[in-house]
Amino acid sequence: MVFENQFKEKVQWTPELEHILAFLKELRLANCYYGSTEAPVLPFICELVQAERGQVSNEDIINSLKLSPHFSEELNDQIHNDFHKQHIFSHDLEEGEKKNPQDGTEGFGNHGALKNFVRQGKLWYVIAHQTPNKEYGFSEYVVLFAVGVSNCGRYLVGVVSYQSCHNLCD
Repeated sequence: MVFENQFKEKVQWTPELEHILAFLKELRLANCYYGSTEAPVLPFICELVQAERGQVSNEDIINSLKLSPHFSEELNDQIHNDFHKQHIFSHDLEEGEKKNPQDGTEGFGNHGALKNFVRQGKLWYVIAHQTPNKEYGFSEYVVLFAVGVSNCGRYLVGVVSYQSCHNLCD
């Protein structure tokens, strides 16, 4: 998935971008692991919007994902780097649930591949609520991202999914 207004010009198709797209194409993604909705996990790329050169901030990630100015802690929107608090990939599996010893660890499967692909192995996990339903006063769905900065530093690379908000964010 990409934003509609990005990657339209032929000059933007660089060898780095083609390398990223080849990587994303190789991922064998399934459904979001946590939550009540069987929502597909899809490959995702967007341009990195960085306020200042150097360290990428949470604000840079939020702006790049086009969540600003709607991203709000009041809505329980979240951005963090804690694998064990994200909702897309499996973690904290019981021994009986593991098919091999590394199941549910940061370095395993699609999560491990993504972590190894991005700069410094750093991923941001984002939960963004849709605008609350006026009739009910709460968001029905959340959008979930797991993204990191590409090695060339121009893109966010990762995955996106969605989930029913009920009980996911409590």
